[in-house]
Amino acid sequence: MAKSTKNSPAAIASAEKKARALDLKKQGWTYEQIAADLGYTDRSSAHKAVSAALRDLVNPRAEELRQLEAERLDALLAS
Repeated sequence: MAKSTKNSPAAIASAEKKARALDLKKQGWTYEQIAADLGYTDRSSAHKAVSAALRDLVNPRAEELRQLEAERLDALLAS
């Protein structure tokens, strides 16, 4: 089975940063404030991060299904 890049240190750091951006937005911070605090280049980047974090929250079961299907396919290919 191939290793997923979702487990790389960079991917984990990115996910944590997006989660932090979402937390700050929930606290009422503006996108400008989030961008400045977390090091995004501008408010648009902060908005994209919050939107991505929301998509990740909405669809965790779909990701679980994709992972399960990938593992099943890997097992079939290995046999």
